[in-house]
Amino acid sequence: MGVGAVPAGAPPPPGGVADWAADGTWRVWPVDPADWRIAYKVARRWMSTLGEDALGAALLGLAKALTTYDATQGPWYPYALRCCQNEVWQAARAHHRREGRLVAWSEHAEYIGSSAQERLTDPAEQVAQLRWDRIRRHLGEPGQRVLAAWGQDPGGSVADHAAMTGLTRTEVRYWRVRIRRLIAQYGLE
Repeated sequence: MGVGAVPAGAPPPPGGVADWAADGTWRVWPVDPADWRIAYKVARRWMSTLGEDALGAALLGLAKALTTYDATQGPWYPYALRCCQNEVWQAARAHHRREGRLVAWSEHAEYIGSSAQERLTDPAEQVAQLRWDRIRRHLGEPGQRVLAAWGQDPGGSVADHAAMTGLTRTEVRYWRVRIRRLIAQYGLE
């Protein structure tokens, strides 16, 4: 296992934060354990405040909390993030039993990993972005083309969007209705 691949549920040793080294030994960094405990509490607070539809945003929030600390002290970030992710995943499994939804949340978790060093924006904006991402996944490629055309030309007619997307007018009508329903379903009107 590489850096950050920590055995599930394994606590860090007293006085520091550890990750699992490639040679199978613990690597302990002299970082105050209070840092990751604070981030863990932040993740729990986000879940209770934002509800099940924002579990992905909870991951974003804990990433934001973690990146407020000085990462130059050692590569402790992956371990702390994993501790918090475990808590979020438990809630995700409780609310979203179907495999497809769990796959969606795993994609959000991967996004967090790639954004670890970024300063993230307002939580409400992150929730909205996550919902738009889910809408795009529902639509597939043709629907995403219609959505993109609609975004470029909000007042455009069916004929205009058909010309922009290369789809027939009937296809554009179908996708516009589906997009409207998904937008209403996810509260993005």
